[in-house]
Amino acid sequence: MKYQKHDIFVALNDIDLHDAKVVSIKTDLRYFGRHDFNSSQELLESFYEAICEKIDLHTQTIVVFTGTLALCNTDIPFDIENSISEMGALTEFIRQQPGAVRSNHPFASYAAIGKDAEYICNDNSMHAYGPNSPKSRMLELGTQYLCFGVHPYNSTTVIHHAEFLSNVPYRYVKEFLHPILINGVVRKKLFYMHSMYNKYKIVRNLEQKLYPNFFDAGFNFQEVDLGQGKIYSFSMNDFFEIAVSTFKNDLYAFVETPILEKK
Repeated sequence: MKYQKHDIFVALNDIDLHDAKVVSIKTDLRYFGRHDFNSSQELLESFYEAICEKIDLHTQTIVVFTGTLALCNTDIPFDIENSISEMGALTEFIRQQPGAVRSNHPFASYAAIGKDAEYICNDNSMHAYGPNSPKSRMLELGTQYLCFGVHPYNSTTVIHHAEFLSNVPYRYVKEFLHPILINGVVRKKLFYMHSMYNKYKIVRNLEQKLYPNFFDAGFNFQEVDLGQGKIYSFSMNDFFEIAVSTFKNDLYAFVETPILEKK
């Protein structure tokens, strides 16, 4: 059966966001299957309308990742106003809404709308993660994940912030000199990514230790049906605290085999 606009509103109504100040939205609408909308635009407008009814943008903030990783290792300038998000149609739709504020990292930008949008996405670090990154400020304010179609195992990107702060041995900081368009002028600036070593065939797996520890601590994620898929929600802060605590005792908690065992 095709899902309709009413179904989106009903499903979101069953999700408890626990009055989170920030809601981080992850999306892959394909998982919901067939729908009854006349166009993709109508579909996106309906999801956004339902989100805005659920979340009070006068007191809360929504954030989407609007990464443009295809620009990495190119000379194509990053245009904060016009570079299209590669993270799904709904993220691009939200980025284009009035009042949206976008951070200026050429590969790992975020767009936010609402009360704390300016704080989250302005005057950030040149690093994708770490202090003064959008992710750091989201955690500071308190953030709940809202995942449309995407299972938490595949959408818990705060793990990369935890990896950065924990200095995991299978990643390193890589410097990029990349052109960005600022006030109509293209300028090259230094930016940084937390990259993985290519020489190691590292297999990452949140289900190995991190999510079991999350569940053992008494946390879980909500899930409600929509079409052929599900909407999920859980606390970014709770998962981050579990990840950092786990990395304190095991820096390889996110990978299946430690680097030393691969030599």
